[in-house]
Amino acid sequence: MLTVILFNALIIIVQECGLSYPPLDIADIACTFFFVIEILTKIGHYGWRIFWRKGWNKFDFIVISLSLPSVLELFVPVWGGFELLQVFRTLRIIKFFRTVHYFPDFSVIVRHFGTALRKSIGILCSFLLLLVIVALVCTSLFKNIAPQYFGTILDSVYTIFRMFTIEGWYEIPDAIASATTPVLGGISKFMFCILLVFGGIIGVSLINSIFVDEMVSDNNDDVKDQLNRIEKELEEIRKKCN
Repeated sequence: MLTVILFNALIIIVQECGLSYPPLDIADIACTFFFVIEILTKIGHYGWRIFWRKGWNKFDFIVISLSLPSVLELFVPVWGGFELLQVFRTLRIIKFFRTVHYFPDFSVIVRHFGTALRKSIGILCSFLLLLVIVALVCTSLFKNIAPQYFGTILDSVYTIFRMFTIEGWYEIPDAIASATTPVLGGISKFMFCILLVFGGIIGVSLINSIFVDEMVSDNNDDVKDQLNRIEKELEEIRKKCN
């Protein structure tokens, strides 16, 4: 099965490089039908309830269902000036995600990721709340001065998020300073520097450290258990020697 998935991925890569030939299109569609037959065979063998209990079966079913409309590109013409064909062709790429089945310990990584996400949800929500509050303040202050950055609340959220990720942060206060007086421009630069330090450097670093710590927390627990066992064995050896 992995061979078929990689073969289909190779076909898609070649086609996306602009080398599209009818045999490649037929091979791609054949791989899609092969995956459909695989899913139907599993459902027929195990039954729908047993099939759907397994997480990987759900993943396969969703991936293949989303990629299945790509077969319609043979029959659906360009509709209303919108290239619907390209949308269908893009869905083919989803099939490549099935390779995650064969990544070593991928299930363990997913489980640790889910655990870290649940335990970090508080700090993530706090950061999101801070982001929205700062965006609201900036919208009320700068929507007329720099509408390209703070014209609407959505623009402001995106702009502040860019600053927190240290992406072109200096361009924003420079644009405000060039559109207002030197005093207000200097104040805005100072304010955005403060936002960068506490939101971009300290805030994002704090979130990263908490999330990474939760990701490896299970490994730390295993190490602690091993150390505790070693200490107990050493203590028993000392008692025997005494």
